Amino acid sequence: MKIKQVITISAIISVLFLQSCTVSNPYEEITPTPTPTVSTVSVPANFEVVKGSSVAATNFVSTPTGATFTWTNSNSAIGLAASGSGNVPSFTATNTGTTALVATITVTPTLSGTVGTPSYYTITVTPSTPSSTTPTVTVPVNSTVINKGIVPASSFVSTPAGGTFAWTNSNTAIGLAASGTGNVPSFTATNTGTVAIVATITVTPTVNGLKGTPSSYTITVNPTPPVTNAITLTGSSSGSTKSHNAGKNCMSCHTPGTSAGSKGVWVIGGTVYTSSAGSSIAKNLVIKFYTGPNGTGTLKYILNSDALGNLYSANSVDFTGGLYPAITGATTTKYMGSPITNGACNSCHTGGSGTSRIWAN
Repeated sequence: MKIKQVITISAIISVLFLQSCTVSNPYEEITPTPTPTVSTVSVPANFEVVKGSSVAATNFVSTPTGATFTWTNSNSAIGLAASGSGNVPSFTATNTGTTALVATITVTPTLSGTVGTPSYYTITVTPSTPSSTTPTVTVPVNSTVINKGIVPASSFVSTPAGGTFAWTNSNTAIGLAASGTGNVPSFTATNTGTVAIVATITVTPTVNGLKGTPSSYTITVNPTPPVTNAITLTGSSSGSTKSHNAGKNCMSCHTPGTSAGSKGVWVIGGTVYTSSAGSSIAKNLVIKFYTGPNGTGTLKYILNSDALGNLYSANSVDFTGGLYPAITGATTTKYMGSPITNGACNSCHTGGSGTSRIWAN
């Protein structure tokens, strides 16, 4: 009996020991979880339509391909549901107000269960208005300056009033940015070349969310005139108040053998104003005479106007081949487009019907 009991206990202990010493394989292979692919989605560019227009269905494309799409719309007043899946369906744009409605469409791709990177685009719906009230914009007249000349800020005016403006510039070499909003700012014109450069400024008005008809004007920048031995004419001078009869044809009085002629037989005479209408005098300006238009060719003569706006000189002037006057004001230089063959400026620039005064500002 004693021997049997010992054997039984030993067997139980052996079984327990084997069960408690089971060890896992330290070299067991572990398979890593793959990194999910994050997809992206291509969406349409921002666009604008007038209410009542049919907006075509979209066609989203994912990278990698094969994703599904969900989308949300921030402004269901445009006629599109607040959310959906797949492509955005075709719909009719709506706008019951008087200003533009803008909706942001957010598109989220999902590929193999992994949510991708959202993309966005906007749909703008403008209110419809009669064609007779399509906005227009009044822009400045074409202008010409020389290198380093100051171009004044624009002052656009919309019809109907209250518009906003977006503009583009076709030639940034003149010293102006390629585009902007509001009025074009004042800037210093540049032209480091030897020939004139021209930029077309195109302005588009928007009134109450409705884009109007673009208008354009040009800015021509001439290169710096070559250094020449220009002759400074004597007679009128900056700050002087000796002259009189502004706007009159002084050449008809200051002739040989007359009382006025005894004070000087003028070869050049005229008056400079601040506008083509001749509403006010432009004082103490510089008038230059070139052999070519728009400040080109050779600078031949320089003459200053006086404090009463008049310019005059009895010096000899060679008009052979014609001279092109350029008048420099505080902010602009005005060029005469056709040559003069005599100096009787006020005989033509009378300010009457169909004519204009000599002017710069």
